[in-house]
Amino acid sequence: MDIDPTAILRYFKDGADAVVVAGFQGVTIPSAEGEHGAITTLGRGGSDTTASALGVALKAERVEIYTHGDGVMTADPEVVPEARTLPLVTYEEVCNMAHQGAKVLHPRAAEIAMMHQIPLWVKSSFSDAPGTRVAALAEVVPPTRRGVSGVTSHAQLAYHRLTFPELGRQGAAEVELFRRLGEADVNCFLVSHSAGRLAFVTAAEARPVVEEIAEAIGLTLAPVEACVMVSAIAVDTWDTPGLISQIVESLDGAGVRLLQITDSVGSVACLVPHPDAGRAVAALHRSFQLGG
Repeated sequence: MDIDPTAILRYFKDGADAVVVAGFQGVTIPSAEGEHGAITTLGRGGSDTTASALGVALKAERVEIYTHGDGVMTADPEVVPEARTLPLVTYEEVCNMAHQGAKVLHPRAAEIAMMHQIPLWVKSSFSDAPGTRVAALAEVVPPTRRGVSGVTSHAQLAYHRLTFPELGRQGAAEVELFRRLGEADVNCFLVSHSAGRLAFVTAAEARPVVEEIAEAIGLTLAPVEACVMVSAIAVDTWDTPGLISQIVESLDGAGVRLLQITDSVGSVACLVPHPDAGRAVAALHRSFQLGG
């Protein structure tokens, strides 16, 4: 909401070569009771977010974020050893990668940089590698021919499949189910609805809450399956003919059981059983020829 860079600028004016600022911190905004100004931490990714926000406030030429890898990679190198560093990605791609499980950069940091169009670099703390430049979509020419740029995975998820005993009451039961899940602070995604059935995904730790609520409403819950969401990231998946076919064929060829698939403009997310996750990531990475 607000950053006052006066103190930092004063140090530079007085001849400082560098100013070290504590990342990860902020102050609370006014509450209903009028209280505000308490120092608070931002949570995971707070340092990345601080860097982007300070870069905007200072009107910096660029923001460089240093991490354990050489930059933004086509996949997790611990899962796919042949994964390579991408020299250039778009703000949209790195946001999607972060939201879909990649740990290289917090999505809020990328969103702030994208909103203000500030040049952003992701580099290694341990080498002089050039890293990855995060830039606007207009700099990727032509963007519609870029195709899939990376494969990510989001683990520690639970796949819930429910059956409604009375079709006539399915709508009311779904309303009650999602109302109670919301009140319990349980986030649901990859929701699939059909006559008499419902399936969705939550974080693994929410499993007991879902089971308790489903039982209270009188829904039949199939054995919950531990799963991983594996995603193919692209600039525009909706303008890439044959993309879904290639993904499904690649997973089937690798012997991966596909539980569910969903797409958005920037990614195609595939839900697979936890034991199949590594093979799924490797199969998609190989199919889209992302290796070095």
